Amino acid sequence: MPTAPTVLVVEDDSSLAEVLQLALELEGYQVRVAEGGEIALSLARTERPDLITLDLHLPDLDGHYVLECLQPEDGYRPVPIIVISGGHYRVSASDGVIGVLSKPFDLGELTGLARISVAPPQPVVSHV
Repeated sequence: MPTAPTVLVVEDDSSLAEVLQLALELEGYQVRVAEGGEIALSLARTERPDLITLDLHLPDLDGHYVLECLQPEDGYRPVPIIVISGGHYRVSASDGVIGVLSKPFDLGELTGLARISVAPPQPVVSHV
């Protein structure tokens, strides 16, 4: 059975993080949550997620700095990043960003971007 792709949700608002986690899990993804930049960078290095959602307003590190640190090292594939933020920020595709969602946003936008970049595994159907 294929393993579900992992999404790292970087969000300091615990209520929103919980909503994002639930929405992504319902789509078939495994989800890890980091409420700050330091833990996000640590989890990104150790777990190598398939997709990252990144709030640019974090309590401990500037989100642009975190974005810069998430750039792939030599020999590693780039990880698609969806920026989620409450303000207007300039980010570019060269930063690995595949989409920018401004709060408030529709969860369908998030799950749609997630499916485009990393599709969850399809359930195995038995014809017995």
